[in-house]
Amino acid sequence: MALDEVQYPALCFSQGTIVAANSYEELTACSTVALRRGWFRDLLLVDCAGHGYDIAGARRRGYVGPFWGFRLFRRMIRVKPKVASGPFDVSLGALKDRIVEVVEDDEASWAEIAPVKEIKSKVRSAAVHEEIIRLPYWK
Repeated sequence: MALDEVQYPALCFSQGTIVAANSYEELTACSTVALRRGWFRDLLLVDCAGHGYDIAGARRRGYVGPFWGFRLFRRMIRVKPKVASGPFDVSLGALKDRIVEVVEDDEASWAEIAPVKEIKSKVRSAAVHEEIIRLPYWK
């Protein structure tokens, strides 16, 4: 299975965090530390059309940018995600519930981004998947 059918933007759920990916290039770029710490292990990807993909892991394909991926304090690499299953349907309600659950599990961190009540309110009032994904709260 491949991620050719993903419609961007998409949300990535992993390790109690939510991150937006606006393209395949963004999805497959990460630091060596993130790969080693298992960012792609058990990652759930939900695209703007409501399709979900379970990612089981990833393997390094190369480097991002010049200088073999070296940045000031980290090295950026390009990875190839291993798709465990998908695409499958993720209802709007299920996406909202998943986001609210993640936010409630770590309210202190999310409060640094915006008031938790505001985040949950905007998520719950969204009419479509893409509206949620385009909210400015995701890292």
